[in-house]
Amino acid sequence: AEFRFIERDNVPVSTFITSEQVTLTGFSGQLAISINNGGQYSINGGSFTTVTGQVSANDKLVVRHVSAATSATEKVSTVTVGAYSTAFKSVTAGIDRVPDAFSFGSLSGQNPGVVVESAAITLVGYDVASIVAGPAVEYSKNGGPYTTANGTLTKGDTLKVRHTTNTAHLGYTKTYLKVGGVTGYFTTRTK
Repeated sequence: AEFRFIERDNVPVSTFITSEQVTLTGFSGQLAISINNGGQYSINGGSFTTVTGQVSANDKLVVRHVSAATSATEKVSTVTVGAYSTAFKSVTAGIDRVPDAFSFGSLSGQNPGVVVESAAITLVGYDVASIVAGPAVEYSKNGGPYTTANGTLTKGDTLKVRHTTNTAHLGYTKTYLKVGGVTGYFTTRTK
């Protein structure tokens, strides 16, 4: 009994990853089958199991396991049929450094020449990303002190920005923060 499984690449984290179906050949009678490292197997379309069982020639085998819980990580479950063992591997996708589009919104009716801060937002669609402040804006991460220094944002962190409003009547101020190369704007308009 010799067979191989195609490695699954760029799979999502913590997700059942299933192999292609292989037909067991090259032997007669029955052989023991087992799987390790959280893997499960199914014979001839039956329920998935982790329990050591028996297979016959020409049985159809499919295996699965839950992919790694972290990015860019390999998970290997080894299937043994008789004396033959082979690996089923999956590799989770790399670290996502680019968040989905975001905005700090717009506030009107503000007093001229005062510091105004945005609401706190939580960006989505990334694992970790760089923060670069545009001119005349400061940012705060997770309610911490305001800064203009380059920084790093990790999944689940909150962000807010602040800037000084325009000194003119009905004047606009528009500033931005770049996170993972994506620009989010904050706009204020004075009374």
